[in-house]
Amino acid sequence: MKNKVKPYPSRKTPKDSKTASISGRNDNWIFFTTILISVLFWILIKLSDQYTVPYSFHVNFTNIPVEKRMTFVADSMVNVNVTARGLDILKLNLFEDMDQLDINLDNYSLMKKEGETYFIYTEELSERLADVIGIPKTDVSFSKSTLEFRMAKLAEKKLKVINLVRLEFDDQFDLYDRPVLKPEEITVFGPAEILDTLNEVFTGNILVEQINSDRELHIRLNNPLPGLLKFEPEELVIKLRVEKFTASSIEIPIEAPGIRQTIKLFPKTVKVHFKVAQKDFNNVRTNQFEVVTDIKNIDVREAVRLPLRLAKQPAFVRNTTLDPTDVEFLIIK
Repeated sequence: MKNKVKPYPSRKTPKDSKTASISGRNDNWIFFTTILISVLFWILIKLSDQYTVPYSFHVNFTNIPVEKRMTFVADSMVNVNVTARGLDILKLNLFEDMDQLDINLDNYSLMKKEGETYFIYTEELSERLADVIGIPKTDVSFSKSTLEFRMAKLAEKKLKVINLVRLEFDDQFDLYDRPVLKPEEITVFGPAEILDTLNEVFTGNILVEQINSDRELHIRLNNPLPGLLKFEPEELVIKLRVEKFTASSIEIPIEAPGIRQTIKLFPKTVKVHFKVAQKDFNNVRTNQFEVVTDIKNIDVREAVRLPLRLAKQPAFVRNTTLDPTDVEFLIIK
């Protein structure tokens, strides 16, 4: 009788286990990917649907006419229904302030009702809001046809501007001419009793440094009562003409006008030290200067020295000094 050979049970190799593990992970990845794609398609479908969403806005008016002051807003809240695709609604909620409606009065037709009461039509608001969203204006519906408010007329007064801007120049640079303010005076709007106390307005007290060329500064004016006063304009332009300067000197004969006695001066000449723009350096001439003895309130017969005074100089030099500042003299009999 033949013996039957029993087969040995098969063993799983490590390679078979690894293959099964990878296969399981692939199945999971396919499952979650399918779910994710389904969700994305569902979101896209929803975002392409049309929705009507109500919004409630706080109304904020900006750019009030400078000659007026807003005293009361009758319609401080307004409800708006917006009909748009879900994607547009999502962008609105994410990137726009849907709590406050800023209304720039410069952009709308300002209508007068009676007395100090004014209004604007919300139809104009619908058009602008629809343009922002990219939908027809018929898809934007306001709960009110107009928005009313009251504005009081302000008194006005023209005032001179005082420049408080401080300038610091690089070495050898300085102003060639005085700063030019444009405008030199402005119109101030406000209650008459406050305007009566004002004689001038001031620029901000600021420092501008490292100036070495012509500049045009845009400077805001200092409004002491911004809640009550309005400036027109609110800033001015200061034009600076800047040149590079150099130090120089010239020797000038001293004159002694108004002295009855015949006198002899020691020395007879004086050095005039000054600063001049490099572009004007070659235009300096001796006859452009005049130095004289200053005998005001001095008795020549009792004096020992006579002070000197620069009586004439060209307009394009500055920071002039004399060396010496006084001279000895001798009365010749």
